[in-house]
Amino acid sequence: MPQLTTSTEYALAIAAANSYFTNATGNQGNIATTVGDGGAEIRDCGELYTGGDPLAWASSPDASVVPTVGDTGLFAVSSDNTGAKPGLDFEIRRNASVIYTTGRVQIALSTNNGITNGDSRFCIYVPSEDGPVEVYGWEYTSTDPADIMQGNNLDTLLELTSKLPCDTLWNGRFGPQNLNGTAITDLYGQTGIFKKGCIVTWESGVTGGDAVYLAVTP
Repeated sequence: MPQLTTSTEYALAIAAANSYFTNATGNQGNIATTVGDGGAEIRDCGELYTGGDPLAWASSPDASVVPTVGDTGLFAVSSDNTGAKPGLDFEIRRNASVIYTTGRVQIALSTNNGITNGDSRFCIYVPSEDGPVEVYGWEYTSTDPADIMQGNNLDTLLELTSKLPCDTLWNGRFGPQNLNGTAITDLYGQTGIFKKGCIVTWESGVTGGDAVYLAVTP
């Protein structure tokens, strides 16, 4: 049976990708030197799933579907950070060319939404080439909002993944591909939401409305 796990931290902000799609090195223009404390406060998506520092998980994420650090399309600011805040600007580059001079660290869609009672919400942040982050969200009534593995929660996540577009541009590095609403493809697959560098969050009454990070476990 598919298993999901939550982090003890939640998303504050998300920043989008750039030269990742052309296999260039370096973190999204000058984001590593201009955001937060030498870039330490904004983390490559792949770092979120490695456990311990930077994030702690209720269960260890499945290493086979963790995106490789330095090879992902998104960066995140988490609730334990103090230096990087939503709204900070940075340059977005493709190789040596500046695409935008005012890339923006975007506030996480679901932060402090205040969801209570039986309501829950999933959000999937998807890499977007040289531009704003794409995010797909679904708010719903859960039969057990205190447990991501119970009630209709997992079915709802898979219903949401099945509605994501199949992105096959840029040598297959443009977000998730071949999604079909099944866990084996969408959660555990090598072209699924986790392996392709998406950031997934979940809110419910038990999270206090905060958008906690999700990972998939073995």
